[in-house]
Amino acid sequence: MKPTLVIMAAGMGSRFGGMKQIEPVGRAGEILMEYAIYDAMQCGFGRVVFIIKEEMYADFRAVVGDKIAKVIDVDYAFQKLDNLPQGFSLPENRVKPWGTGHAVMSCLGKVNEPFCVITADDFYGRGAFSTISGYLSALRQPPPLDCCMVGFRAENTMTSFGSVSRACCDVNEHNTLLSLTERTKLQMVNGQLHDLEENIDLPNDTLVSCTMFGFDAGILPLIERQFSAFLNRHDEDREKVEYYLPSAIDELIHSREIEMKVLPTDSHWYGFTYREDRDNVVAQLDRLTAAGEYPSPLWP
Repeated sequence: MKPTLVIMAAGMGSRFGGMKQIEPVGRAGEILMEYAIYDAMQCGFGRVVFIIKEEMYADFRAVVGDKIAKVIDVDYAFQKLDNLPQGFSLPENRVKPWGTGHAVMSCLGKVNEPFCVITADDFYGRGAFSTISGYLSALRQPPPLDCCMVGFRAENTMTSFGSVSRACCDVNEHNTLLSLTERTKLQMVNGQLHDLEENIDLPNDTLVSCTMFGFDAGILPLIERQFSAFLNRHDEDREKVEYYLPSAIDELIHSREIEMKVLPTDSHWYGFTYREDRDNVVAQLDRLTAAGEYPSPLWP
């Protein structure tokens, strides 16, 4: 069974200043997620599921969905505010999405095969897709549930225009993930990775998550259950809190319901953390296209 690529595309880029998921970056006007889809297809993925807001559906299809549907099977999962576990109701003043954990939970009933989760505004590189595709094709039978994530060298994921947030991996000698530590202000300072909040240096090759996870479909009901527990913990502030995928993963690791292998890669991550990042992303994709890594236009 071929794995499915799940792309989280429901969010808006606050620091980038717009809908960065549909910013043209390719020679023929391709957007960033098209390169991820192209790489995934080259590495054996057989289906794409876009997680979007329902009100984006028509515009999203017009910009990218219908184009992609000509080359690979496409489906949609809607991240809805009122998609809540049984027994919970939507807070009266809740207007913002519930977060990345809730976004992935939206795939419950849509995805029944091994899948890889990424975000729409990141470039991961074909090597990263090849690595995770190989792992997903040979998942062990649970328990615990077998999962994986691609670990990028932190120095390969930085921007020149400010600090970034990265979940840093704590692994054992077998590269099994022990925990994820969210560091919200990492920056390269004079060639050294530095945590601005704690004012400490970290190894440049620290493995970090850029939200590229591989799961068995059995993770989805576990995430839904964790979301219920999250809502119970936040009874007083449900109008604002967000349920993040790394937090859900961390809890499931510590409850020993999943085991996550970190798959190191030397691939470079490129993304739109800041508006100024766009020129670098365009230049890198142009370089890869000139080198024959990608055709132009990307699709026939």
